[in-house]
Amino acid sequence: MTFFLVLGGVGIVVLLIGLLVGELDLDVDLGPDWLSLPVLAALVGAFGFVGAAAHSLGASTTVAVVAGTLGGVVLAGLTARLVAGVMHMPTDATPRTADLIGRPGRVVTALTADRSGEVLIRHAGQQLKLSARSEETLTVGDEVVVVEVLSPTLVRVEAHQRFWGADPSP
Repeated sequence: MTFFLVLGGVGIVVLLIGLLVGELDLDVDLGPDWLSLPVLAALVGAFGFVGAAAHSLGASTTVAVVAGTLGGVVLAGLTARLVAGVMHMPTDATPRTADLIGRPGRVVTALTADRSGEVLIRHAGQQLKLSARSEETLTVGDEVVVVEVLSPTLVRVEAHQRFWGADPSP
């Protein structure tokens, strides 16, 4: 029974090593995608703990080894599917500052042609407070549209009505 418990402990240690190596961002290639440290940890840990449980319930060593093997293979298979699902999960595109063009926003610090102000823009699910320039005077609360990105923190905006053609005068 001690043998099985030691193997279960080894599975936990392997899992902790896998988590540590993942945090350090070292590239450890164990072969195919389905063979990874979490899968090995599940296999060894489940083999040890299921084998120990079977042995403690009165099963012979042979039956405990078979039960541990089945438990290890099942848990390793489930872990492999989980790891594959996480590794191949689709993600959103990386937000870029160029994506701000055409985004609506609202003035939070008034601006004139001579003085920059600030606007709130919703982008990628976040509220961004950016410095803004405009060729016209805009007051707090005015709706605007980003027409140019001058830097990652500075945009040029136009009044919402002017941008959409309601007021074509400069």
